[in-house]
Amino acid sequence: MKKIISFISVSTFLLLMQFITACSSSSSDSAGTSPAYATITGSVFAAPVSGATVTIMNAGGTALATAITKTDGTYSVRLLASALSGTLLFESMGGTFVDEATSLTTTAGRLSATVPGGSVSSGGAVHIDTISTIVSKLVASYGKSMDDAKTAVAAACGFVPDPSVAPVLSSGTYTASSGNQRIAGLISEVISGLSSTLGLTPDQQFDLLEVIAEDLSDGKLDGKNGTTALFVNGKDLSTLNLLNTFESALETASRVALSSSYKVVYSYPMGSMGANKGKTKFRLTITDPSGTTPIPGLMLMLMPMMHMPGHAHGAPVDSTIVDNGNGTYDCTIYYLMSTIMKGTAMGYWELQVMISDMMSTESVYFYPNVGMPMGDTVSATMIGTDLLYSDMTMTSAKRNYYLFNDGVISGASSTLNLYIATQDIMMSYPAVSSAGTTTLHDENNAPWTITDVVVKAYSFDWGTEVTATDNTKGHWSMTNLGLSSGGTRTTIHVTLKVNGDIKTSNTLTYVDFAVTP
Repeated sequence: MKKIISFISVSTFLLLMQFITACSSSSSDSAGTSPAYATITGSVFAAPVSGATVTIMNAGGTALATAITKTDGTYSVRLLASALSGTLLFESMGGTFVDEATSLTTTAGRLSATVPGGSVSSGGAVHIDTISTIVSKLVASYGKSMDDAKTAVAAACGFVPDPSVAPVLSSGTYTASSGNQRIAGLISEVISGLSSTLGLTPDQQFDLLEVIAEDLSDGKLDGKNGTTALFVNGKDLSTLNLLNTFESALETASRVALSSSYKVVYSYPMGSMGANKGKTKFRLTITDPSGTTPIPGLMLMLMPMMHMPGHAHGAPVDSTIVDNGNGTYDCTIYYLMSTIMKGTAMGYWELQVMISDMMSTESVYFYPNVGMPMGDTVSATMIGTDLLYSDMTMTSAKRNYYLFNDGVISGASSTLNLYIATQDIMMSYPAVSSAGTTTLHDENNAPWTITDVVVKAYSFDWGTEVTATDNTKGHWSMTNLGLSSGGTRTTIHVTLKVNGDIKTSNTLTYVDFAVTP
């Protein structure tokens, strides 16, 4: 009897548990399944910040999750997936990093990134760095929309900030998969450099971010908020050309680059003012990674790229790179536009240098600040009736022909030298010569070859038309122009005809080059 009662009791208990489980399941089904979670990864970067506390908050300031960064500055955090539909603030505090300008181990201040609702999903990334902090402060402290904040920052540095982009250091071997990763890292280096230049201690660069955000709150990086001058460490920022200072610091921060096998130093000739729209000469010094052993005999390829919000374009490159035999290489690029125009950063120039030794190819990157030209005409653009298929817009457009002032020689056989290039597919800018060596592509992507080029010059000052000599590889010279040394500026009309097609500029059949002998 006891066994029977015991059996009944156990049976009853099991039935009861099934009933409870069923009710619980029913209740769960009616209320929804267990809440879903999302995982977000990212990094904290002023250089990589180790041991920083990352807090994710909603728009109301409620903390949703926290994480601690690893030694490489990365973190991973888990939070309710439903939170991703609303605006989130990722904020980092503390931790240490090695300051780029001083090499001092420094305690990091407050960094942040604002992420609009729906812009990140589980498995996505949010990287917290100096530029994301400026954007975040413009939104939180100055009432900017996210788009307006990004526009203000892009006008200052030519780079549209994106917290999904992981910054990388330029002072080591590049592991970045995109130019945006390199430029994001470089901007943090620039902030460090600016901080040092202003006499701030490394930890005070986080105060500088506050001031830069206030400066940009009126849409201009000019050291002022409206008409009110801004100060950092007693330094009046309104007395500086802060926009040019920022762009110059960006270039300076990238003058030395490392690949696995090479150290490359970028420099300008003695007396040069640096890169400018038009012809720019520079030198690359290539050694082993320690910097002690020069490496001559390498093959170099230069690939300049102007990154602008929404699109990009290249620039013509002189194919003749002079190997001086001592690890130095003299190069020339003909830039199509300046970095800054009318007080706005148009974008940023990235120069990829591909280095080959017959066995392998490695790349390093530089970020030249291309200035506005002064004085003589540096370049002119003409167009023809020939159509170019544009793979950027998927439409056909008239082909551009670019004429660059390649140098003026005064005296008895006074000469105007020109470098002429044109536009082709895949951001290619081949040199224009009449030797049948230039192959272009039409609107149907069919190849055709330049077989005949006529370049002529005329000036009312001397009244004689001169036909240019083709020196190959895009270089042309027009001699006996009557340019006297020390003379006044002279305007020279230049005409261009390619395969019988007369090129024009604003309906005129010539372009003007104002030159000073």
